[in-house]
Parts: sequence; structure tokens; C-alpha cells
Amino acid sequence: IPEEECWTEQVRYDDYPKSERSHTSTILGGIIGGAIGNAVGHRSKNKKIGTAVGAILGASVGSDIASNERRRYKTRSHYRDEQRCETRHRISYEEKVLGYHVWYRYKGERYKTRMDQKPGKKI
Repeated sequence: IPEEECWTEQVRYDDYPKSERSHTSTILGGIIGGAIGNAVGHRSKNKKIGTAVGAILGASVGSDIASNERRRYKTRSHYRDEQRCETRHRISYEEKVLGYHVWYRYKGERYKTRMDQKPGKKI
């Protein structure tokens, strides 16, 4: 037998500040790091390696700075009462008489029949 059980539950919701994810800090860090790496290198081979390494490190630093900026904004939480419901099934057993098997004798022979109602002393 299906039975629906309902209750009220407090649910937490977090509001995150809406900020657009921008890659400007990472790109700017890569450009500045590349320029510094290029300026530090003495020979042309070192300038290429210095530029590449500086760009990678600058991009990483720029990305970290942007991440720290985003973490500064705190989330706000609020709670709301919501109704929750769940259907559970209860098992029920009942006994019910479907009929009566009746044995009787007629002219010396034994017979069996099924009756809808409880038989009396005579059929």
C-alpha cells in the first residue's frame, strides 16, 4: 500500500558573487614575463629560452593573482524551508475466505464440491 510521508526541511543555498572569468591577468603576466626574460638573456639563444621561461612564469603569476582576487569575495548563505515528500510502501496481509470445500455422501458415494457460502447441516 503506497503511503506518502511529507516533512519540512531547512535547505542551505549559497549565493556566489557573479564575476566574469577573465584571462587578462594571465595574458598580461605572460607578456611582462616574456619581456623580462628577453631582457635578461645575453645571447640570442639565451634570449629565446629566457623569453619562453619568463612568459610561462609570468602567466602563472598572473593567474595566481587573479585567483586570489576571486577568493576575496565571500559567499552568502541563506536557508529556506522546503517541503520534502517520499512515498513508502507498506505491506499489509489479510485473510479472506474465498470459498468452502465441502465433502458429502450421497447414495453411499463420497463427493466434494466448492461453495461460496458456509454450508449448513444440509446441502
